[in-house]
Amino acid sequence: MAFLLVNRSTNQIMSYPRQDDEPVIGLDRVKYHVVKVICEAKPELDPVAFSVQLLDPVIVITDPNGEINGTATYSWEVIEKLPEPAWDQFSLTALADPGLNIAVLVADPTVPNAARGLSAALLEAKLQGEYVNFAACWATVVAAAQIPSSRVAELVGLAQACHLPQAFIDAISPP
Repeated sequence: MAFLLVNRSTNQIMSYPRQDDEPVIGLDRVKYHVVKVICEAKPELDPVAFSVQLLDPVIVITDPNGEINGTATYSWEVIEKLPEPAWDQFSLTALADPGLNIAVLVADPTVPNAARGLSAALLEAKLQGEYVNFAACWATVVAAAQIPSSRVAELVGLAQACHLPQAFIDAISPP
């Protein structure tokens, strides 16, 4: 069994001054709570998909006047690791899509800068995390080529499946 001291006025946690968990002779019981340490078991999870972080203890004082005043419970936070964005997969799939290629060809005569700027804007989105230019080019091409909302939804779905940043997904989603 392990113990900690908790300063009653500041709630500062201090180590217990003895290694053997025996009572501390001369401990100022007016100044300190003695709390029993409880450690929850560390979750055994796939380290590729999750990480765990030890949280600060939760102090519960159950008997302010007793020999042991309460507990300090340490627990774990499970954090899901997000997969890396698959920008190359997104780019290659989108560039190989015949429907999108036709839409770009249809848009090119009326909005050539937007149609021809999509690739560069996509590269900027990937390398610099800047989505404004891609969003502008994409919205212009969608409007000029009258791309159906179902096709736009397919591209949004592809971006989601490739774990692209939500800000990019929002930028290519219809308003």
